Amino acid sequence: MKNLKIFESNICDGPMSGNRSFYDASLSKEEIQKDLLQRRLILGAKHGFYGKRIIVPYQKNAKCPELYANGHYEVITDEVVKGTEDLWSLDIPADIFVLPHTTENVVMAYPVADCPVLIAEDVKNSVTALAHCGAEYIDRELPVDLVKSLQQETNAKIEDIFVYMSSCACSKDYIYDTYPKWATNKRVWNNYIQHEYDGYHINIRGSILSMLNKYNLKGTQFKLNPQDTISNPLLYSNSAAFHGDSTKNGRFLVGCFYQEQENQYTYSKK
Repeated sequence: MKNLKIFESNICDGPMSGNRSFYDASLSKEEIQKDLLQRRLILGAKHGFYGKRIIVPYQKNAKCPELYANGHYEVITDEVVKGTEDLWSLDIPADIFVLPHTTENVVMAYPVADCPVLIAEDVKNSVTALAHCGAEYIDRELPVDLVKSLQQETNAKIEDIFVYMSSCACSKDYIYDTYPKWATNKRVWNNYIQHEYDGYHINIRGSILSMLNKYNLKGTQFKLNPQDTISNPLLYSNSAAFHGDSTKNGRFLVGCFYQEQENQYTYSKK
């Protein structure tokens, strides 16, 4: 039986993105991609996968809202990745990737700085869904779409779905000077954006948990990484970089894959 393994990289692994702003200006595009590949290979060796087998969703944003319907998911099968040497080069537009345990040697992941990645597994059928849940995506209730993708794909029962939430910015440190423009869904942010003396505190974790609780997921079905990206010196953070800490300028990788052996993030099959 294969089990799900979840991992997070950190600053020691280097930026897990080819974005030029994370590199010395003297490096060419080819040199950046070469460096990134080397880091992916090293990261894979550390966690038990091949660094060329990482596939990342090409997620839309406010600049391209018509790219696909909100909550669109793609199932990553052997056929989808067949013939591609380095899966990092695949651009598959989707909010959500769904990975069955039968797909061989594929790692789903997303590079992030302050926003969480959610990983939901249907433990009965050993099928997993992954989504990057930045604030604008939380606003349109992507966490619920993530769970729905498993229900639609495997007919999963809600009690068989378990959710992992990665490291992200905590409300103590995640502060906006003004009320954020992306917060348009009052149902999502009520009580989770608090105006205090130093600004508007954004409680990403609380909003997601509340949303999924209302969708009938219980507390025992969640695994949360409590690390705060802003204050943790080993994690990249957009907010910290914006406020002057250049060491936090980058992206760490959150991902998952199926392997034969158990690990600390494995959920027991019933």
